[in-house]
Parts: sequence; C-alpha cells; structure tokens
Amino acid sequence: MPYGVQPSLPTELYRPIVENLEHDTATLLVVLLASKTLQLEIERFIYRRMVQKNEINQQKFLTSILESPRRALLVEEYSQEGVSYTAKVRLWSLLCRALNCMQNLKHFTIRTTLITGLPTEFHGRYTFRLKTLDLRGPCSGDKLIITFLQFQTQLDSLSIEWSKTNEQLILPSTCPQLRFLRGNKGAVETFLPGRSIFSLVWVPHPADSTTCVSHLAFAFNNIRTLSYGGFLGCPDLNLIIRHLRSLEILRIVDPTLNELVSLYQLPNLQILILLCQHTRRHYSAPPFANPLDQVIQDMFTSCALLQRIDISVKRSDYEQWTRDQPQVPQITSISYQEMHPWWITPGT
Repeated sequence: MPYGVQPSLPTELYRPIVENLEHDTATLLVVLLASKTLQLEIERFIYRRMVQKNEINQQKFLTSILESPRRALLVEEYSQEGVSYTAKVRLWSLLCRALNCMQNLKHFTIRTTLITGLPTEFHGRYTFRLKTLDLRGPCSGDKLIITFLQFQTQLDSLSIEWSKTNEQLILPSTCPQLRFLRGNKGAVETFLPGRSIFSLVWVPHPADSTTCVSHLAFAFNNIRTLSYGGFLGCPDLNLIIRHLRSLEILRIVDPTLNELVSLYQLPNLQILILLCQHTRRHYSAPPFANPLDQVIQDMFTSCALLQRIDISVKRSDYEQWTRDQPQVPQITSISYQEMHPWWITPGT
C-alpha cells in the first residue's frame, strides 16, 4: 500500500457497525458528522424508517426528505402511530409533499380522523408501491382513499375501517395481492371476496351491521389464521365457524363456553389463543360454568389436530397448555408479541 494512503474496509462491513448503533442515535449523529466514509451508510440506516412519535423529529425528518431527493429514496417505512392529533394536523401538508418523493416507500401507517379526514393535498396517485398499509380511521367512501388503493397493486397487508354501504366503490381489481386484512365487518365484506387473503383480524365497530355473512362462505375457506373480537365484543363465532375449514390458528377475545364447545367444527385447528379482556383470574364470576381444566381437556379431545392452547393470565403473561401435558400449564412471562411473533404486524 502506498505511503499516506489510509486502509479502508469494504462497504459491506460498514453495515453491521452502523446497525450495532441502532438505539444510540446520538453516537450515530456524531459518526455521521465525523466520517464521510460512513456517511452514506448511516444515512441509509437513519432514513430507512421513521416511526418516532415526537412532532419535532417528524417535522425535521419530512423537511430533510424534501430537501434531499437522495434521502427520500432511502425511506422504506413511515408511521404516525402515537403522534398526537393536533401534531398530525400540523404535519399534514408537509407529509403530503414528502410522499411525492418517497418512491421506495413500502410500509405506511397513518390515521384519518372523523373531523378532518384526508387533506386535498393527498392526491393518492403516488409512485411508491406499498407492501403494508395501516389506515385505520373513518375513510369509507373517501375518493382519495379509493384512488390511493387502486394504485397499490402490490399491497400485501391492509388495516382499514370501511362501511358496507360503500362496498361497491372498491373495484375487484383493487389490491389484488392482498394476503392479510385487519378491519371491521364492512372491511371484511368489502375486501375479503375475490382475494387470496389467508390471515384475518376481525375487529368489531359500533356501526357494524348485524346481518349474516353466509355470502362470504367461499372466501372464508381460504382463512388459515383468524383473530376474532376486540374491546367491543364480536358476533358469535358460530355464525362463521362452519365456513372456516382451513383455519389452523384461532385467536378469540372473551370466548363463551358455547363457542369453545363448537371448535370441533374446525378440522385443521392447531393453535388456540384465548384472550380475556379482564383476564379470567379477575372476573367477577368464572367465565365458564365448567372448570377450566375440564374445558381444556374437552377441546383437546374434540379437536384432533389441536396442539397448543394459550390463555391470557395477565396483560403480558400466558398459560400455555399442550396436548403432551394437558393437565399442567406452563406460565410464560413474556409479551404477546414475543409469544406469537408470527402473528403480523402492523397495528395489531
């Protein structure tokens, strides 16, 4: 090596160095200013995702995106999850302009509101093609959203609230690659038919209709993982259970004994997750007339392929019952996300 020439590492070795500083933003910024060699790699890492809740940081990020098209191309994930309502309103115009530059955006989380909806600056005809979109909030019938969804031909995961009355506004060609859906009954009735969705999170909404869903029988046959229910309850599982012939994983909130007794109708059920909003140890009365261990035994007996039952004990603890040891549950002091990392993601 000639005298005075500094040795350099291959570019691919810089990446793990930067990734080790993922949670040390201050050090990353110091290195960014001190090393031109690492500058591009650090920028690639810093601008890859914006998920911070702080309005000032969000504003700085979006402004930087507008000032540098190169940085804008680095953005793969943007989220306003946890940002206050007033901050979102102040950031709207800036965000809509920045979206025009984020051509490689893949994951987008945003919340509409009943008061403001989406601003007119949100034209919907963006060049990026998302993989995941979390758009929970009242947006049914919004022409901007309809246009936006029509452009997202590669969308794999969608979280949305929709009204059954606006079902006809969504063309069958909209979001043809959809595999995961999270939403209320209107969203299920609108987006489930005609698409190969295999993972469904059905979260009830006060405005949902109470009509039957037998017209969705064919679409339900594709579902392999189902989360059913939420803070506002859900229709009886027996309304759809006979259509869930391919279901392998069921997550149900505050199940009744009648629903659990009916699980024998799920021939492929392998994992059952029971979530109690107040946990069964804090109910004013037992959730089931029968002793829990007897209920567990009966479910393993009636469901031939069932291997595991997880029951929430506290917000972050679970009792795990297995077919091998159906009488001795294991207590797991880990979070739901750690317990079930396969369950998805965004917004659950």
